[in-house]
Amino acid sequence: MKLHTRCIRLVILAILLLVALSACDSDKQVPAPPDMEGIWAGLGYVQLSNQYLNQRQVSVMLDIDSLGVVYGAIGDAYFQKVRLRGPNWLSRLFGNKKYFVTVSLQDPIVKYENFRRPGGTLTIEKAKNKELLCTFTSTGSETDKANPVLVVTDIKCSLKITR
Repeated sequence: MKLHTRCIRLVILAILLLVALSACDSDKQVPAPPDMEGIWAGLGYVQLSNQYLNQRQVSVMLDIDSLGVVYGAIGDAYFQKVRLRGPNWLSRLFGNKKYFVTVSLQDPIVKYENFRRPGGTLTIEKAKNKELLCTFTSTGSETDKANPVLVVTDIKCSLKITR
């Protein structure tokens, strides 16, 4: 019985160590893969009721350099000099190849409706054949109707200028 308990403890300790190591690696800036570098522009579809936002598409512009520094805009809200974050080693081990850009937004995302969110995360799901596929999820609440989360899906950005 003691050997069995020790084995369980070792397995739990190993799992905790893996989780801790992956957490240390999760927020660092990564260089952009070569097929992700450049200036990109596209549109995505708003997944939010007309009750909150009438506009059904939002434009996205991204300027990604080789070091992983990103400038751009989500709708009418600009952001600058944010980090490109890649999947940590544990996620890559399980096949996750998504990249993330966490932004702070000062301006409204949709100016003429004064629709604001203080920030959000752009998930770059794929960069292939001079096209980026992304999703944007704003800050906000799924339960607070006064501050709903804005989700923009099926963002397809095409490459405008290569570096």
